[in-house]
Amino acid sequence: MIADFARTLTRLLQSSLRPVTPHKAGAQFFLLPPYSPDMNPIEMALSKLKTLLRQAPERTRDGLWRRIGELLDRFTPDECANYLRAAGYADSI
Repeated sequence: MIADFARTLTRLLQSSLRPVTPHKAGAQFFLLPPYSPDMNPIEMALSKLKTLLRQAPERTRDGLWRRIGELLDRFTPDECANYLRAAGYADSI
């Protein structure tokens, strides 16, 4: 079981009313660290995309979608792999 620090889940795990703990059910339990955009490769890519969009803003929805499609070609496979490495996912590449 992998969980974050959501308030609802934290209360449930601290509650004495929970019928079965993950350990008793034979599962392993991992808490994710608090959210950090610095450790999320999609946030790194979106940051670049937003910067590029600000350089030539579009005024229509269709124009925006067309522009996003053009800008995505600027993301090379090596650059995307670097986002994953920087976020600590080097073993996933």
